Formats: sequence, structure tokens, C-alpha cells
Amino acid sequence: MRVKKYQAVDMPEALRKIKAELGPDAVILSTRQVKPRGGFGLLSRPILEVTAAAEVEITAPPVPAGRVATAYAPRPAAPPAPAPSHGAYLALQAEVDSLREELTLLSRRTANAATRRPPAEADGAVPLGALEAKLDRLLEQTARFDALRLAPGLRRLHGLLEAKDLDPGLAARVLGFLQEKIDQGALAEGREAEGFRELVSRTVRVAGGMPPPADGAGPRVVALVGPTGVGKTTTAAKLAARCALQEKRRVGLVTVDTFRIAAVEQLRTFAKIMDVPLRVALDAEGLRAAVADFADRDLVLVDTAGQSPRDEQALRDLLDLLPAEAGIEVHLVLSVTTRARDLERILRHYGPVRPSRLLLTKLDETDCHGPLLGLPLASRLPLSYLTTGQNVPDDIEEATPSRVAAFLLQGWDVPRSGPAGAS
Repeated sequence: MRVKKYQAVDMPEALRKIKAELGPDAVILSTRQVKPRGGFGLLSRPILEVTAAAEVEITAPPVPAGRVATAYAPRPAAPPAPAPSHGAYLALQAEVDSLREELTLLSRRTANAATRRPPAEADGAVPLGALEAKLDRLLEQTARFDALRLAPGLRRLHGLLEAKDLDPGLAARVLGFLQEKIDQGALAEGREAEGFRELVSRTVRVAGGMPPPADGAGPRVVALVGPTGVGKTTTAAKLAARCALQEKRRVGLVTVDTFRIAAVEQLRTFAKIMDVPLRVALDAEGLRAAVADFADRDLVLVDTAGQSPRDEQALRDLLDLLPAEAGIEVHLVLSVTTRARDLERILRHYGPVRPSRLLLTKLDETDCHGPLLGLPLASRLPLSYLTTGQNVPDDIEEATPSRVAAFLLQGWDVPRSGPAGAS
């Protein structure tokens, strides 16, 4: 019998490899999810490893007379395979999470086609939304089940991350990774928080603020985009005050949010207090003229109108306002108080605008800070700034991995009574 292991993205690919090498009569012995080598591997999707076998005909060579034929004597029984590590029990959750990602991609590809043909439900198919809801429930149930197999400290961390509203699939990967480190002796029990901080520091990307442009390069133009109610106007004022008053840089403000008179007046008041010039632009041509007026500035901040993620016309208007050739740095402003499903929809909506940074607001209004870790990973965008209140310019800070970990671990050091609190 010939036994061989194969690695593939999914089962159909693995079956093609097995059939090509071992033939159609090959038998699958086992399957498991493995993480790609290199780094922490947290962001990489698990790879499917399949062990397959096939019978092969063995023709024994002639044995010289007088010799004992030992070449093909039965081999001694193999020692029992080691028990899987605790972290391996979370492979199922990672696999389910992978399936959910595939469904999300499928829903994105079919979104436009849905307007040109009858919906899938008309043919008796299960709606994608219903499938995603079922998978979400399965993820939650699996996370609770797998938490029982974690070390005591990681069970406590699981409860904390669950309270922080971290995506269940992402939490499973985080905890599975840390459990494997404990199993391997690379992380001591009782040091789970330190392990989590190190993991965050290696996975969360940050943009490092907005350094001034090189001499002669012209102003750095930064546009804040995002849905209504996330605090773009207040954030623009905070950034202007931070750069103008604290960093002593020459700043110009532009607003194209003419739909809300209050927003224009609010920014005008802030600009007057900070002694920062303000221009009001009505369209793309007006924005270009305003940026040209600020050619002597170090930084130009553009406040745009909020829009619904369902408003496709508003998206087209925003694309006309911020064309790729304009060289404007786009920060997508999102509130961590927004529901996870809505955040996914918003990310898809603003994808065509090509944001290069994420700026997260209203961290002071909730204890559910899971989006601090989930959003940068889902969007593959670095974090630029975090806001923690309404005070201008105090309640804003550059995003750092240590601050992300600190928000997610709030409550970890609170004394707990009884053995359940031991870590």
C-alpha cells in the first residue's frame, strides 16, 4: 500500500491531485486543516492536508537459496499516534470560517448579476443570507464547545474576547494559535495576555500617522470618507488641530459636505478658533480649485458627506469627487459601535473608492472593541487614528498595535474570585 499526504486549498483540488497520482481507487485515510509555514500564520487561510493510500502490486525479488526471506516480513506495529494538541480541536471552526468567507465572496460576485436575472430563491435555492446566518450560529456554538478544551487562562481570554464582540472565527484562530504555543512550551500558562499582545503586534498593520510630504512635493491631501454619523467632521477638526497647533504644520481645511449646513458651520467654527483657512467645495472642480489654493500648505484635510452603503448614486458622486489620478489619500472612517454585518456591507460599498487607511471612531461609546482587530484584517488596510471622545484636539491618537491590544484586554487585570478566574 502506498500512502502519501497532499496539501490543497480545498477538497476538490486535493481529489484531483490524489486521482492523478494514486489513481481512481485511492482511499482517503484522514483530512485536517494545517496553517501555512512562516510567521504566525493567523491571517492565512488554513490549508487542507489529506492523507490518501492506494494498493500497489509488489513483486518480490528472488531470494538466494539458504537465506531467510526477511525483506518482506511483516513490520512491527507502528507506535500509536500522539494525541492531537488542544489547539487542533479548533480546526473545525477555522474550516467553517473559511466556508463563510467563500460564501461572502460568492455573494459579492453575484450582487450585480442579481439585478439582471431572477434571484436564486426563485429556483428553490437557499438564499445566501440564510446560509451565512446558519454558519454564524454554528460558529458561535463551536466556539463555546472548543473553549472547553482550552487551558484555563485561554478560557478566560475566550470569554473576554467574546464580550468584546470579536468575530467568532477570528477568535478561534487566535485562541487556537495561543493554545498550540502553550502545547509546544513556547508560551507559559499564566502568560496568555502577553502572548495575545505579541500576536496583535505581529498581525495588526498601522499607518504611522500623516508625516509631512517631501520638500517640493506639494501638500499632502487627505480625504475622510464614510457613512453618516461616524464623526467625520469632528475627526477632521481634531486632525487639523493636532497638526496645526501641536505639530506646528500649515493646514488647510476643505468641506464638500454641503448637504448638512450644520456640518459646514461646525467646521467653520473650528477653523476660526484654530486660525486654519477653510474652503467650501460644491463639486470635483471646486475641490480641485480649493486644493490649488492651498498649494503652500503642508496638509489639506477634506471632509466629505456621509452616505448610506445602499446609495449607489452617492458612491458614483464620490468617485467623481476623488478620482484615482487626483492622488488623494483616502481614510475610511468607521465607528466601532456599528454592527458587524453593517461594517462588512460598508467595506464592500467603499471598496471602489480605494481607501488606503482605516480610521476608527467612538471607542469611548462601547466596550465591544472587536472591530479594532477584525476590521484591519478583513479590509487589509492599516489603521491610521483612533478617536475616544468629542474633545478637540485631545480625543484622538495614532493607532498602534499596543493600543489595539490594550482595548481588547480591558478587564483582563480585574481580580476574579474562585478557581474559574485562575489563569
